[in-house]
Amino acid sequence: MAWPKGKPLPNGKVPGSGRKVGTPNKRQSEAAAVAATILEDPAYLADLRQRALNRELSPAMEVLLFHYLYGKPKEYVEHSGDAERPLAILLRRGSENGHVPD
Repeated sequence: MAWPKGKPLPNGKVPGSGRKVGTPNKRQSEAAAVAATILEDPAYLADLRQRALNRELSPAMEVLLFHYLYGKPKEYVEHSGDAERPLAILLRRGSENGHVPD
């Protein structure tokens, strides 16, 4: 028997809900289109070059625009450790006053 339509699964998700696999994120593609109109404009590129030479450029904004247009490069983290003493990560949720309960 098939699962009843519209009834949530035990994990709380309704079958068939949400974005379908392979559907691109619309906000990201819209942001990339806006970034492309800015970054590919010859006047902007000339002004960008001049501001960069004059050290007047906001590095954070420039990096953000390039990430929207070309994508953010993948970051890699390497872990190494002793086989007898493996790496352990302990996460604790603190209270609003910063006190971490035992």
